Amino acid sequence: MSDGSYRLIRDLGLVKGGKGLRCHEPLLTFKLHFKPIKIHVPLSELISEISAQMKSQPAVVR
Repeated sequence: MSDGSYRLIRDLGLVKGGKGLRCHEPLLTFKLHFKPIKIHVPLSELISEISAQMKSQPAVVR
């Protein structure tokens, strides 16, 4: 929705005389709030740890 909320809806089908308009019923309304987090590890350590984990995993070839 335009206010940042999301809705889970149930489709009720076409509206009589609505020229293809559809009717729905909201079942659940919710909002997602993202808050910034603080990382207390230097970025260089994070990058080196991620690269070490990627090297230890076998590559998948398809």
